[in-house]
Amino acid sequence: MVGVVYDRVHHRNLNEFGGLFSRMPVYTALSIGIFFAGLGLPGLCGFIGEALVVLSVWEFSPTLAIISAAVVILTAGYILWAVQRVYLGAEYKGPHGDHLTPSNLRENLIAGVLFVSAIILGVFPYQTVIQYMEPTIDRQIEQLADWTEEKWPTATASEAAETADPVTALAPAADETAQDAIRN
Repeated sequence: MVGVVYDRVHHRNLNEFGGLFSRMPVYTALSIGIFFAGLGLPGLCGFIGEALVVLSVWEFSPTLAIISAAVVILTAGYILWAVQRVYLGAEYKGPHGDHLTPSNLRENLIAGVLFVSAIILGVFPYQTVIQYMEPTIDRQIEQLADWTEEKWPTATASEAAETADPVTALAPAADETAQDAIRN
């Protein structure tokens, strides 16, 4: 998206940009939509990635999860600041201002495809991406479990699962029939 403006004015200095909405309204709308996807708004592609990372890190370390959530908030602030400055701010005062013409059909189609893709990936993350990742993730988890069992045989996942069974913990002397009745 930056390339569209760079091709017209040949610089990327944010201090000289501003007011692009009045000169390039369609480009501005599509750009803001794509920026919002990067911001991580729900329903757009950035949200599921940010949410999965923060929630996954929480299981490992709540402190790191809080730090990562703070970074997400800082990133959102920077993106909103850039959008305000470039698209909604004061009128453009940089060089080649007369070249800031509305975006053409090719640029609009490319940006439109990106924006629609961001929506589809955000609304249907499982059907578009995650279901294809699951077999690989499952294999990696199995390999990690095998490696863990090999390196630390006393801390295996199967032993942890056996000791974590609440039925066994509540009735260790009960026979299997009684345990099955409790489970069902």
